[in-house]
Amino acid sequence: MGERSVTDDLLSRSLGAAHLGPVDERRLLVAYVRASDLDRVDPREHVLRPSRAWVIGQSSTLGMGRAPSGVDIAVPLIEEDGLQDNAVPRLAARLSAREGQWWISNHASGSASIVLSGPGAQEELSGSSPEYPIRRRRVIVTVRSRSTGRNGAQPVEHRLTVFAPWFPDDLPHAPSAPSRPSDGRGTTDVVGAPGWSWAHQRLLAAWAYPELIGLASRGQPRGRMTRLLLRQLLEGDDPNERLLSGLRRRASRHLGVPLVGEVHTPAFLDYIVARRQYLSAALVDLHAEYDTLTGYQHSEP
Repeated sequence: MGERSVTDDLLSRSLGAAHLGPVDERRLLVAYVRASDLDRVDPREHVLRPSRAWVIGQSSTLGMGRAPSGVDIAVPLIEEDGLQDNAVPRLAARLSAREGQWWISNHASGSASIVLSGPGAQEELSGSSPEYPIRRRRVIVTVRSRSTGRNGAQPVEHRLTVFAPWFPDDLPHAPSAPSRPSDGRGTTDVVGAPGWSWAHQRLLAAWAYPELIGLASRGQPRGRMTRLLLRQLLEGDDPNERLLSGLRRRASRHLGVPLVGEVHTPAFLDYIVARRQYLSAALVDLHAEYDTLTGYQHSEP
């Protein structure tokens, strides 16, 4: 199909595959962003607008931390005022290659934690964890900390998104492109698909956005985040509750297990993430909408 996958869309936004050279050279594209105001800012801001990006060949190493040393590319995790982030160790994580295989090693200790995540997967590394091999097209390395600004301690995520273009996407594309037609009534109505309308796809893409993008789980207020993504008013009754309840009931009948109610939200999220190939067009569309909203000019590679 002609639709671009979410990973390829993000890859082109960060630098563009054309800058990576031949796939057999196994260069990585690595993008960094310091994500703060996590419950206030539209989450697309921290996904689509990395502050720095690098193309890394196999002879180079990258380290992220308070003051990383002994690496070719140092990513200092600093506060917004440019000071060192003392909540993280001097070297939190290191990215290096041996014999064609890229590895992430964790050097964090104390209160800092390193989380590796991707769509449908998450693993937390401790100081005693072995090196982690990169075997996915996209993985996010998150170092969690807390800023100490004048408004008090606030959670901060230092996110390093690693693209390995030689790996295929972890799920195939949907057998029929559920893209947005001119009349706005696109569906996933093909064999084996959940039969979501375009309105369903947009709502589910927004409601499950962190899990579908592959961000580290942190228990964010989901209703407000969904309204931010769909550009809905943040005050008053939730306009998405009724439609979401209907989608939960439909999924419950399909699986033969209860998915309605807050207690079953993790299972419903698993159901959505397992069918994420049918939401890729809606996610890419949400990203394009954010570009329009912010006046950002995204050039194709």
